[in-house]
Amino acid sequence: MSRKIERIDLVPPKVIGTPGRTLKEVFVGDVRRCPWCNGNGEKDTFHEDVREWQKDTCPLCGGTGELQPVVTVEWRQKRAQGAIKN
Repeated sequence: MSRKIERIDLVPPKVIGTPGRTLKEVFVGDVRRCPWCNGNGEKDTFHEDVREWQKDTCPLCGGTGELQPVVTVEWRQKRAQGAIKN
């Protein structure tokens, strides 16, 4: 089975921003079918209290059946000592 791979090349911006501020870029990917509910928006779950199967809203997609990836890249100055701490 084929698979589409999307790639982001991290290239520092050539824009001069305000010193000390973080520059942000946001990338939004294509909408994808939810892998948890297979795009149905709900999942069959066995409820012990009533001893029966019921359809519950998918906790991953919230019932839409779809997910959309959003990736945020932050560019900030490197601190003088070691790695950046969050």
